[in-house]
Amino acid sequence: MKISGVPVVQTSESDKLIAQVTEDLNTRKILQTRETIMTFTGRPPKDASHIEEVKHMIETFPHPNLDGVVHQQNTGGTVPVDSDIWERLSDWRSLTQEQQDENKEFLLTRFSVEDLQLAWDQYFVQKGELPNCSQYRIFINNWRGNKTKRRTQSLAEMMRALEKKDDEIYQERDEQQLLHSQLELVNHIYNGQLRRVQDLEQDNDILRDNIHQLENEVEQKSEDINHIREITEVQGRHVYQLRRTITQKDRQICDQCSQLRDLEDTKGEYGSVIKRQKLMIKEKKDEVKAQSATINEQSATINEINVKNEEQSATINEQSATINEINVKNEELNVKNEEQSATINEINVKNEELNVKNEEQSATINEINVKNEELNVKNEEQSATINEINVKNEELSATIDEINEIKKMKN
Repeated sequence: MKISGVPVVQTSESDKLIAQVTEDLNTRKILQTRETIMTFTGRPPKDASHIEEVKHMIETFPHPNLDGVVHQQNTGGTVPVDSDIWERLSDWRSLTQEQQDENKEFLLTRFSVEDLQLAWDQYFVQKGELPNCSQYRIFINNWRGNKTKRRTQSLAEMMRALEKKDDEIYQERDEQQLLHSQLELVNHIYNGQLRRVQDLEQDNDILRDNIHQLENEVEQKSEDINHIREITEVQGRHVYQLRRTITQKDRQICDQCSQLRDLEDTKGEYGSVIKRQKLMIKEKKDEVKAQSATINEQSATINEINVKNEEQSATINEQSATINEINVKNEELNVKNEEQSATINEINVKNEELNVKNEEQSATINEINVKNEELNVKNEEQSATINEINVKNEELSATIDEINEIKKMKN
């Protein structure tokens, strides 16, 4: 005969009696556990697995009173010790500092302080001696007391860590978006400055061409002025010679006039000679007048040339001033170009720094993603473990339900 899928096998009377006693004892413990939960919480248990977990915890809790004698001075729930867990390990003082740090890190990163104390108590109850480091590590890894609670706590901590990582990732994304917008602004400014520099370079080239053209014109006019000066010097020397000749002839005329005045008293036979000489003097005076007119014309021409030279000199001075102004502007443009080049270099340095930061942040995000994947894998493993525990709890609940049904049928 089968009841709820559980086969009922015919046994002897003694086996039935033992089974009945065991079942009654288990039932009594279950009822007492239920009453205990009601007493401490004021609420009934959630389900059969809840009762079974509390019952298992009470049954496996290490009792400090091993000899059965009541000690009034010690009412705690753990083995009394005078120092922490590390100092109680038998070989702790013989370990190096690195080994001690490694053992501490291994235990504290995997177990809570309460679990470490409970495992220590359980080991002492089972073995009756103090463990060394390796024995304690092996025991606590295999110890299942309060393991479900630890896994649940670890899962909650991992969920909080995941949420924290998600917040950090969103914050990193916001910072990256801000950096990208700043980078776009810097690139826009850089492109504008670059276009401005190109325009200034074109203006500078145009001004340089104008300067070269003006310099060529100045050189050409300087050559013309030098040529005019040479002509003026030649004409000046010629005028000087003419003036000297006129002066000499004036002196000769004066001498001849004085001679004529001397000879007027003696007009005799020299009258005809005097007339001829007067005619000659008159002719010479006409020649001198003609030469004087020629000299005056040449002087006027020289004056006009000098005026033109002065005008050209003034024009050259103005052009020189213009060239100087252009040179000053070129120097200012060169200074501006250097400043803009320095600004562009600074912008390039900032762009490189931003690129380095972006790469570092990308690497950080990749590391966070890898950690998230690892945490997801761990969460999946823990979820699978929790599912297994839930399945076991359901099986236990089903077993308890079957036991209750069997009891009802027996009653």
